[in-house]
Amino acid sequence: MDLDQPVQPAGPASADQGREPEDAARPTSPNLSRFNVDLDEPVQNPTVAPASQEQAPAEGEAAKTPAESGEEKFGTFVSLREQLLQSEKGGIGGNSARFNAVDHSIGQVVGLMNQPLSGEPQKDQETFNGLVSAYARLLEACDVYTKRNAHTSSGKARQDIVRQIKSQAEQDFSHLRDFSDRMSSLPPEQRPKNMVEALGMARTRVLTLKEGKESDLKHVGGAVSYIGVLETGSLTDEKASGFFKKGETFDLKQSDVERYIQNVETLAKRKPEYQAIADAAASLARETGKIPDMYRDEHSPVKGTRQAMNFSLDISGFSDTDREVQNHFKSMLHSHYAAHLPESLPSARLRQLMAQLPEEMRVELPASMPEILSSDSLLDLLENFPADTVERILPNLVSEKKRYADTDQTVRVSDRNVATSRMANLLGIGDLVAQSERVELHDAVGKGVQQGNLMQKARGKEVASFFGERLQDEAIVNTDASNLSHVDTSISPQAQQELIESAITPEFMQSLTSLQVLDSIIGQCDRHHQNYFASVTGDGKLGRVQGIDNDFAFGFHSLRGQVEERRLGNFGHKLVDEQGKLRLPHMDRKLADRILALRENDVRLMLADVLEDWAIDSLCMRISEAQEAIRNDQRDNPDSGRYLDDVSQWDAKVMEDLRGNERAPTTYVGDLLAAGKHISSAMLPGLGNPAVEDLLDKLRQEKREQLWAGIAGAEDKAEYLKAHGVKDVGALQYVAAHGGEFTGSPEELSSPDVSWVLSGRDVNATEVQQAFIAEQERIKRSRSRSS
Repeated sequence: MDLDQPVQPAGPASADQGREPEDAARPTSPNLSRFNVDLDEPVQNPTVAPASQEQAPAEGEAAKTPAESGEEKFGTFVSLREQLLQSEKGGIGGNSARFNAVDHSIGQVVGLMNQPLSGEPQKDQETFNGLVSAYARLLEACDVYTKRNAHTSSGKARQDIVRQIKSQAEQDFSHLRDFSDRMSSLPPEQRPKNMVEALGMARTRVLTLKEGKESDLKHVGGAVSYIGVLETGSLTDEKASGFFKKGETFDLKQSDVERYIQNVETLAKRKPEYQAIADAAASLARETGKIPDMYRDEHSPVKGTRQAMNFSLDISGFSDTDREVQNHFKSMLHSHYAAHLPESLPSARLRQLMAQLPEEMRVELPASMPEILSSDSLLDLLENFPADTVERILPNLVSEKKRYADTDQTVRVSDRNVATSRMANLLGIGDLVAQSERVELHDAVGKGVQQGNLMQKARGKEVASFFGERLQDEAIVNTDASNLSHVDTSISPQAQQELIESAITPEFMQSLTSLQVLDSIIGQCDRHHQNYFASVTGDGKLGRVQGIDNDFAFGFHSLRGQVEERRLGNFGHKLVDEQGKLRLPHMDRKLADRILALRENDVRLMLADVLEDWAIDSLCMRISEAQEAIRNDQRDNPDSGRYLDDVSQWDAKVMEDLRGNERAPTTYVGDLLAAGKHISSAMLPGLGNPAVEDLLDKLRQEKREQLWAGIAGAEDKAEYLKAHGVKDVGALQYVAAHGGEFTGSPEELSSPDVSWVLSGRDVNATEVQQAFIAEQERIKRSRSRSS
């Protein structure tokens, strides 16, 4: 079926005869060829299909909607809805006209989304009207399809996906019409350049603060983002609340100075008291083309002041975290470039290129590499190389067909949370991620517009904290107090294992496994122990999970584990092994059905405005890999028991299957169970360590307050601190230079420069150790009395 040409009707349709067979889900157009979605039914040519374009109105006649003009039909003057309701399946096992109408309509919308806009208002309005009309046809086709009576699991899965598409299409249709009215009034620099941009702007929810401005919001969060809290009732839209995260884009071409300026601006938003020095730092960076040290730089207007030191310390920590983020996205983009690798490469060539690098950049290559590496195997290796190493060798590997330097080098970071929400919703597991949507936030007087995301708070409790709190006393008692600079919690493996296994419920296993499937498909490689929560049941056990923080998703990852690589980044798992077989011993059947029922244009319709083309291409590749693995598995192992229909089936036997090889887990549940036995290779920390660190931090803070209180009366403050365990020469010199400015108040302890001076763990080390041992003894006595 050519989605760009009208489809001629084959003739009048006949009425349904009895029960309608289930729709197949095989691609019917070249656009869908990547997804080989076969529901074990042959596909016949449809008896009828909707026309893809309207006829032009007669001269002097106003353009009409398809329903008004009577042009969008199959043969006679009947509506699309009536024609579809009367259509037959189109042959045993074939796609029904209802299915083809939806499929065709989605293809039309996706095709029109790629249209450029000329900047000429009248011409662009016509293009825009074409998309709105295509949406109208899509809604009508979806409405008919979702009203049918699906009988098989595959048909129900496809119907559920169409319902989700219909829900999005209803919003798009309304918003596109509204946006159409104001598009021409936008300043030229704000107008969309193509229909995808226009759709993204139409899909963006507009929120307005009742009072104040965005910079006045209470902020939360870590890393290098600014996240403002939108309390219930703070917006003119009474239904909206959550967390506002300003939109972020990572650009590989952005210089270090440009990143510095961006970080300085964000830091000033977090701490408004830095605004003046942040402006000066940004100005200095632009003038010199270098990153300034505001404490020492000759041109700094605040050279040598405590404010400059505090700013420098804060921005330094900010930059360290940002560097980790940069390295991840560099690796993500390098992997994308690697899409242009040759189909095969001698492993000797890779070893040769590695040997040519400086020693500090070399990576030890697997001894088991085959003589000839496939592009997939090579890509899998590159995913685990440091970004700088890949950057040096990649230009020598990529194909000449598409040059390395010409590749898109940006990542829409924050939009990956929106894309994750939409993909989860499309797969019927939207409750497993904290929902996120694109918003435009206005202050109370209509100025200060900010683009970003509205994110909802995750339900439940962070899973690692859940266990850490329950093991708190056990962790403290069993910690070796002889070396508190390196906490090694030796909790009884039996105690950890019993605690973890007793807290796991069928709902937890089912939802965590489904989250793992989603993560693998979207390429989420950062689902560490602090990136998912779970509800806590009345009897203190873990229920359904919910993932957060999906910035690192949607890279160029394969689902297949090549060259013995099973992990997806540091924390994820590859769903498929090197032979193309599923690694998961169990998964939810409805989720498997949804994956099989997905089609490429479904994905493009839902995500085109929030992901780069290369990211969508990579996602579609992973979906195709998952579909092939699931389809082959269901065909070759029909009695495997892998696919579970009800949550009650996630029992003790399933938990053992998910545990697998504890030294090389392949499931999120297996990771958790391995941590329960305190196996060092588990991708979770020792569960007692957070509790121990919390106690140590509390004790250190108490001792530092006592220490700092005495500095006010010290004649030589540097010598005073040196006598109490401060050894850093630079810190002591700083105190000597600014001694007269320190008051010794408890409030000063939160100042970055004081935290830096007292950061050494050897400060009051003996007193902290004694206090820790005393707490251990207190817990032991308490347990003894209880017993």
